[in-house]
Amino acid sequence: MRVGGIIVTWRLLDGKRSDRLYAALRRGISKAVVGNLWVLGLISILTLAGCTLFGGGPTAGSDQSLTQIHWCDRKNVNFIDESAPTAAPLTNWADVKDQLGFTYYLPSSLPKGACLMFVGGKIHDSVFNGGMFSITYNLPASGPLVFSETPKLSNASTNVQCLQSALDAKTNICQGVVGETNVTIASRLSTDALQNYYPSLKSNLAWVPAVEPTAAPSPTVTPTPKS
Repeated sequence: MRVGGIIVTWRLLDGKRSDRLYAALRRGISKAVVGNLWVLGLISILTLAGCTLFGGGPTAGSDQSLTQIHWCDRKNVNFIDESAPTAAPLTNWADVKDQLGFTYYLPSSLPKGACLMFVGGKIHDSVFNGGMFSITYNLPASGPLVFSETPKLSNASTNVQCLQSALDAKTNICQGVVGETNVTIASRLSTDALQNYYPSLKSNLAWVPAVEPTAAPSPTVTPTPKS
């Protein structure tokens, strides 16, 4: 998916490990946290597509609540029910939220100009001890901001720990625990900026955009006049 000159690529890491990324994780943070990140499953790899990012950061008083944020392009919700692996993906949050199996946490607001790119995850998944929730916003000054969350693991550190992505030196990944939830945040924001999100995260916030995206009009075809 491309937004504002950035390509967001999702990689499923629970079955196919990248030796390079795994080695970087082992160098960057403790062994326990490395395990948590692998179980988390989805890490967003952010890659510039040869253009400059949007300019300066947000100014004070320029935030908007999550329900005021619109979809970047089109509605993109995709959850897998592991209890019915052959079923079609669930694309309606109302069908998922009561089956997630844990409390998710999000910031109460984001800068004006942000848009919602993708929401997805899994439910009834034994690997994640219930489910996984991942949501990606595109911020006007820094590009994609990813929150990826699972139930807390027994060996999870309560301290927020950060590392630089081995696949993109400009991307930072932080992981910490909020309540009984593992929360991983990935972005091109500084590690300080990512760590500052953790104390302000709120539980089970409404995030579905209040305004549904408008479908693009169907193209019209003008018949060629007969000669």
